[in-house]
Amino acid sequence: MYLICLSATETCELHAWGTLRSVLAEAEEALGRGPASSGEKDAWARSLPVIAGDLVEMGLGAVDLMVECALPGVWGEADVILAGRHPDTGDHSYVVTELKQWQRVASRPEAVWKQRVAVRAP
Repeated sequence: MYLICLSATETCELHAWGTLRSVLAEAEEALGRGPASSGEKDAWARSLPVIAGDLVEMGLGAVDLMVECALPGVWGEADVILAGRHPDTGDHSYVVTELKQWQRVASRPEAVWKQRVAVRAP
């Protein structure tokens, strides 16, 4: 179960239109969940557009972002699960992501696959 599932491109569009926060609030209401804290909503508003923008910039706009996703056997929820196809193999790929308010991300050239590593803000 997840709060909402949007492609990276859709997430960027909603952010550009200024409606991402309200779409997330509507999804909470539709699922009958209690409202998220203002801190959590602020984190969504700051972090989701950044991660979605990075994906679009890398040519991965079709990757889905499953926001606030419950995982079996795990207490709590993952902030975002990225779901898509591996660009080289075409295999299904999933990345569980915790949004930690990173200031920037940088590519690791020594990585076998194109990975992103976060650099914590000073």
